Formats: sequence, C-alpha cells, structure tokens
Amino acid sequence: MSSAVHQFDRPFSPMLSRGVLSVAVVGGAAVLGLITVSEPLLAAGAAAVCLLGLAAISIPKVATFAAIFLLYSNVAVVAVRFHGVPKIVGQGMVLLLVIPLVHYVVLRRQKLVIHPLMPLMALYLSAQALSMMFSRNLEESLASITEYVLEGMLIVLLVTNVIRTRRDVRWATWALLLAGLVMTAGPTYPQITHSFASQLGGFGQTNDIGFLTGDVTAQGAVRQHRLSGTIGEQNRFAQITLVLVPLGLLMARTAQSRWASLLAMFLAGVAAVGCALTFSRGAAVAFVLTIGVMIVLRLITIKQLAIVTVAAVILLAAMPHYLNRLVTIQQVTNLIGARPSTVQATDGAIAGRATEMLAAAQIFVDHPVVGVGPGMFKQYSRQYGNRLGIRRLEENRESHSLYLGIAAETGSLGIACFLLMLGVTLVSLVRARKLFRAGSSRELDTMAAAYFCAVVVLMATGLSMHMAYIRFFYLILGMAAAVASVAALARPPAEPAR
Repeated sequence: MSSAVHQFDRPFSPMLSRGVLSVAVVGGAAVLGLITVSEPLLAAGAAAVCLLGLAAISIPKVATFAAIFLLYSNVAVVAVRFHGVPKIVGQGMVLLLVIPLVHYVVLRRQKLVIHPLMPLMALYLSAQALSMMFSRNLEESLASITEYVLEGMLIVLLVTNVIRTRRDVRWATWALLLAGLVMTAGPTYPQITHSFASQLGGFGQTNDIGFLTGDVTAQGAVRQHRLSGTIGEQNRFAQITLVLVPLGLLMARTAQSRWASLLAMFLAGVAAVGCALTFSRGAAVAFVLTIGVMIVLRLITIKQLAIVTVAAVILLAAMPHYLNRLVTIQQVTNLIGARPSTVQATDGAIAGRATEMLAAAQIFVDHPVVGVGPGMFKQYSRQYGNRLGIRRLEENRESHSLYLGIAAETGSLGIACFLLMLGVTLVSLVRARKLFRAGSSRELDTMAAAYFCAVVVLMATGLSMHMAYIRFFYLILGMAAAVASVAALARPPAEPAR
C-alpha cells in the first residue's frame, strides 16, 4: 500500500507509456511541421504550448506558476488579439491550474481547500441572480454573471487549492512580479523614444488620446500619450501594476539572498514606473493611501520609506506633466453645489466621472434592495447622469466606482456580500500573520502583510475605478486567500484536553 501511495506522489511522466508518448511526440512534430509551412509564428506558439504542457504534466507546480504568470501578464490575450492565436487557447490558460489540482486532490488524496471567501462568493452569486430577475436585459445580465463565475469564483477556487506551501507562495509571488516586468518593458520604450507608431505586437500598447500639455490654446501644445501595456486600458493597467509595488517591497525584506532582495526591489520599481506612465490620478491617490497603511502597520522600514520617497520625487521631477495632472484633483471641490461657473472650470474627465458616480448613487437610492441588474448601470447612466447638470453624457458610461457600481446594479444585498468578501479576506490575513508569528515564520508573516496591502490597493483604486477585467481582481484576492489557507494548513493540531 505504501509503495502504491509513493508512486502517486511522483511526477506524472513515469506513469505514461513510452509507446504512447513516442507516438504523441512524433505526431505533434508532424503537425507542427505542416503548420510551419504556412504560419511559422503560429507554429512557434503551438510548440511553446506543447512544451509547457509536457512540463506541466511532468512537474504539476510548473502549471501553477505558468498559469499565474500568463493570467496576470495578459500574454495569452495579446496572442489572441494581435497574433491570430485561437481564442480558445487564451481562454484555456486558467485550466492549467486544473493539472496541479488533480495532482493534489485525486492522486495525492488531499482535501479540497474551501477558504471562508468561497461561501461568501457563492452568496454574492445568489444576490446577482436575484438582481437579474429585475433586469431589463436578461441576456446581458446573464453574461455578467457568467463572467463572474468563470473569471472570479473559478479562479479563486483553483488558486486556493494549488497554492498550499510556503514555497508555492514565494514562487507564485515571483511569477506575479515577473509578469509586471513583461507588461511594463514593452510600452516603456515608446514613452522614452516618443515613437508611438508601433505597439510592439501588443506588448507596447499606449493610449492615443492621452492629454494635452503646455498651453492648450497655443499651437505648440503637445499630446502626452498614456501607457496601457498588455491590457490596452490605461487606468486598469495602473491598478494591476500598482498592486505589485507592495508585493515587491515586502518580498525584498524576506528574500533568501541579497541578489534576490535587489531583484524584488527592482521589479517593484519597474511596476511603479509602469503605473506612473499611465498618468492615472486615481492610482496616485491609492498609492499614497497604501503607503500610509504600510506605515501604520509598520510594514515598511525607514530605509525603504526613504527610498520610495526619493524615487517618487525623482519620478515626478522627470515627469512634470504627471505632477500638473495630479494638481487638478483639487478641482473636485468645484463640483460642490454644482454652480455653472465652477463646473465649467472643472477638468472634463473629473466632471464626467463625478456625473457617473452620482448617477450610480441615485440609481441605488431608487433601487435600494436588488438594484437594476448585473451589468445594467450603462443602460441607466445617461438617464440619471444628465439630470445632474454637471456634464452631459452622450453615450452609455460605466460608474467609475467599484462600490457605487455594485450597489447600483445589485442593491444592498449585493454590495453587502461584496464588502463581506473583502472583509473576510483581510481578517483571514490578519489571523494568518498571528499563526505565522507563533510558528516563527517571518517570511510568511511578511507575505501575508504583502497581500493585505495588495487587497488594500484594489480597494483604494476601486474608489475611482469600476469592476472590469475581473480576472486580475480575483486572482489577487485568490492569492490573498491562499496565503491565509497556507497558515491554516500549517497550523499544528490542538493538543487533546487532559
């Protein structure tokens, strides 16, 4: 019996028949050869996928870290949109996590991990389903719920079950930081060279609209482009790169060598530069709030704080347009009272977002229990927004607020469930830190704090960003829950009472 169990603990490759494997390799090589004649780039991508699949089968953990890297870097989506890779390949990246899940649950017969976050996510799903019954467009609401199930609940369930050890947490975090490097390296080049003609095959996407700098009434005004990386949307790119900054800073404190510590600091700096090149005002506010939380919780050393402060000053000095853009945040006060003279003097983007946020708040007041249905705010945005007299909306718009948008679409039931999801995740991380301290695990204590700050970034950026690209949001939430689950799995059993 013991030898049989030991056999299951080995990698999958010894269990494969040599004959079947040989036929698969020869057949795959023949197919790739035929594809190479007409589509060499597609053949190269297919070869990479085959190699990754073989590595994942042989060493299941490879699938875990590869899936996290591919999901967060958005490489698969770029391959689909810019290089003709079949859409099913991009959508199937999350299924890589099924390989280590089967390894743990089926072959090694370990229990399925159910973090307290999962029941609350199911409850939130029920709130959305109830809200959908009052939607004016059932098809669109159903599509929104389906996206939540596939890119929210499924990702959290898989991540919390394949991240089970201290080493898993460490390497998964490195995968996220390296994804930030891939996302940021491409679009940084055109910003430096001021050449925005090429998007570098989808890895150097920038926003063509941007904003004008200098005297906009003069002919010498210059348009500043905004980096959007592999995502294609600058504010969302700012959010997902900003999440990596506290992860890198705190990873540097527990790195296993000086070189690893320097690498973590470097990757945190790269993520910060990528976030800054989006010129996002909401991300800047969230960054200040997150650093404040880190100071209060004593998660950042005086040396690190000094480095971050000096780096921020140098960055703003090198990017004066960003500083000028941040100054416009104070124009929010012009909207108090909504007097025509002050509204006209307000930055157009700020006035538009205020309109959308207030419209979402008014919808929630009119539909306080179940809202207007998942994904339905856009159908009501002009109707409610144009009543306010701040800025006229010419098309359907998003709420530009995570909390007001959810409240408008799913009512009190939905927003209560969502806030409970965030609260339970943060509380579980606080408890995990206590368990790690009791077990003298400084590394995992710091990583729990790092993901606490990452969730804070998501919450802070949610003040001015609606729920979109949800797989990034729930991947970080799943990683945070996984860290807490590692603490529970590592906790020694209680001594029996005498």
